[in-house]
Amino acid sequence: MVSRDRFLPAICVGIFVYLFYLLNYDLFFFTVIIFLFTYDFFQSKTLNFKTSIFYIIFFFLLSYLIIHYELNIKKFIYIVFFVFIFLFFYLKNYQRYFFVILNSLIFILFLYFLKNDKDALFILILISFINDTSAFLIGRFFKGPLILQNISPKKTWSGTLGSFLISTSLLIYLNFNFIISLIISISFFLGDILFSYYKRKQSIKDFSNLLGGHGGILDRFDSIFFPILIFSLYSY
Repeated sequence: MVSRDRFLPAICVGIFVYLFYLLNYDLFFFTVIIFLFTYDFFQSKTLNFKTSIFYIIFFFLLSYLIIHYELNIKKFIYIVFFVFIFLFFYLKNYQRYFFVILNSLIFILFLYFLKNDKDALFILILISFINDTSAFLIGRFFKGPLILQNISPKKTWSGTLGSFLISTSLLIYLNFNFIISLIISISFFLGDILFSYYKRKQSIKDFSNLLGGHGGILDRFDSIFFPILIFSLYSY
């Protein structure tokens, strides 16, 4: 049996996100997520207290510029992202800072989606939840060989392939381009692996204990990390 301490937090997060979607409290939703992100960075010792305060202030100032002055820095974000993802793997002594910057860049794209294409963003969030849950349940039921035991010790081929088929089918059903559906479905897995890799290198089990058996909000954000970038590039 699957323990309640894993599914109850997942249900609560799902209700939390759905309520914000229905009520159109987009900016409040964004603000809450910023604070939760920062809490996870602080709890995992990715940022200390002072840099956490600076991070929140900087993010609010940048968000204000984007919203009120319609500042469009997407092209800049794409370029910086690909530079920093290379540096993330190459300069391992500064990996913590590159990890924060990479997540911040993706979260700025998150804000653009909230402003301009909220439905697409929440569809991606919903499918990422379905992808994570189906990977867990299918992997638990069929078990079988592991993919990357040293990075993500519980991830099986059965769960990954099963969730890939489900996610791809859902995206195609929702009229996403076939190739984009395949790429996004693969990217759910790649985000999970990237975050697991970072946690192993930094000796972090979970980013925080906010969601009980799920860890923190960053532990749930992993699978949507690359899909937001890919869909933003596709839309751009």
